[in-house]
Amino acid sequence: MRWLLLGLYGRITDDTQLSLLTKGIPVIALLLWLRQAPAGTYRRWIGIGLVFSLAGDILLDWPGDLFVFGLGAFLLGHLAYLRAYCSDSRQPALPALLLALIAGGAMFAILASSGLGELLMPVACYATAICLMLWRALARIGHPDLQPRSTWLAAGGATLFVLSDSLIGIDRFVASFDAAPYAIILTYWPQQQRLTVAPHLAKMPAFSATRCDCREPRTRSSIRPASARGARFRLQRGRGAGVSRHDQALGARLPDHRREHRRARRPVRPAAYDAV
Repeated sequence: MRWLLLGLYGRITDDTQLSLLTKGIPVIALLLWLRQAPAGTYRRWIGIGLVFSLAGDILLDWPGDLFVFGLGAFLLGHLAYLRAYCSDSRQPALPALLLALIAGGAMFAILASSGLGELLMPVACYATAICLMLWRALARIGHPDLQPRSTWLAAGGATLFVLSDSLIGIDRFVASFDAAPYAIILTYWPQQQRLTVAPHLAKMPAFSATRCDCREPRTRSSIRPASARGARFRLQRGRGAGVSRHDQALGARLPDHRREHRRARRPVRPAAYDAV
């Protein structure tokens, strides 16, 4: 927060050196914090995007006209973010594509209305890249394998990135206004913070109704006993036909001394009956 206040102070006092020194410090702090996130393709490309964003910050504030180089650095940063978002989600998400096309098209139309001259093609390429980045960030929302909070943070950061870049373009090409530096910095740093928080939450387990097994574990007490008919059949096969199936099924549930007592009470069939 103190670096944000110093950066705002540099903008207010029009101190170029203070603004140049303080603008990149928050991004460096975010890069160091990103190292604590779970390793993977997503974290790696987010880190690369932050590095290119840091270079773009310095080039845009450097004394002299280095706007094209700063634009190129941020273009590479958007491509890195795009690669990060494509690493874990490839679903088309047509509504997200429509929203991204509307946002990118509106931004380019506003900037082109003032006449960009030689910068028309670079700005068009930049608008296409940021439009694709926003699309893939929005497309990750609702993915069953991704942590919901991580996807929403990434989408919010991408949206703020579009807003911040639009303010830069409007201030430079359309109409300069006094509040532009404050509005840009207040939208730029929060979006970088959201893009950095997202990898920390990306590896957290996501709730999915298709993958959640809410059934109780099967134990011996929870297994339903076999039917009486099946139990008597198994007892008959295991103990022979010398005892009736009813006695076998009943005797399996009696103590040993009661089993012997019940067998002794069973009447003996005459031999003549067996011969018949």
